[in-house]
Amino acid sequence: MTFHVALSTPVGAMMVSDSQGSTSSSEIHGWQKQFVGEDFLVGFAGHGAVIGHLMAMLHHSNVNSTNVEEFLVDALNHDVRRQAAEQVEVLLVRAQENEYRLRSFHPAIFTRFNDVPGFYTAIGSGAEFSTRALQRDSKLGIVRTIRSIADVAAIAESLADSANESITVDDQLFMGMMIRGRSYMLGDQRIFPEYGPRSIVDRWLQVSRDFRAIQTLAVQIRSTMQSLQRHFSPIWDAELSSTAVQKIEVEAQSLQTLKNQLNQQIEEYCKWYDEQVGRPYLAAPS
Repeated sequence: MTFHVALSTPVGAMMVSDSQGSTSSSEIHGWQKQFVGEDFLVGFAGHGAVIGHLMAMLHHSNVNSTNVEEFLVDALNHDVRRQAAEQVEVLLVRAQENEYRLRSFHPAIFTRFNDVPGFYTAIGSGAEFSTRALQRDSKLGIVRTIRSIADVAAIAESLADSANESITVDDQLFMGMMIRGRSYMLGDQRIFPEYGPRSIVDRWLQVSRDFRAIQTLAVQIRSTMQSLQRHFSPIWDAELSSTAVQKIEVEAQSLQTLKNQLNQQIEEYCKWYDEQVGRPYLAAPS
């Protein structure tokens, strides 16, 4: 089975995918199920052979955000038998007029892509776990403002961690990012990418090291948030000591430091990535 989670915000978009493939009797890991185009991200769930075919077609075709939907619908209609096509789900993030749109396609139900409302969506067997985690936080009054790409990465990592509770989702993650209208791919060392810029695929060991650094900071942010919530928990007894307030202030400073470090790490990776694929680096607006 599969898990893809996508987030779309004014500061950037992100899709995080696991790498597990499962049948009734076996499972594999290290499988790339997300394709990163020049200005779009697309994740597939469902029939493995169909996913492989669609990924290869995208890789060998001149597809961008303006025609990717038509391309995929046409491929499923003409290259894949209906029974197999109906076993596939497609999740798309694409750049459009200085924003990032979430789109989904369920061939078993619809004949075309549809808009996804809100800033979050997920597909695959891990989707119910991440959705419940987000709903639980909302009910508890935990509101996460998104001011930078670090916030997006931290939320995506937290939701992927929740999805890992599913027995058909693993922790070997592939990440697609969209920043300033451009796409970037990175992921776990244990994933074997077949599709993407050759200069990036050939340097996957370096890519995976940068991913590990980004993931580690996101995990530290999640841990710091948990610590902050513990320090605040005495409010249940209608009290909050000065010691608890001091601890909250210290942890809040640590949280901001981690976010700054994560923003810097992502920015440095984007600069390196642009150099590898031969495109000019677009610095973040000051």
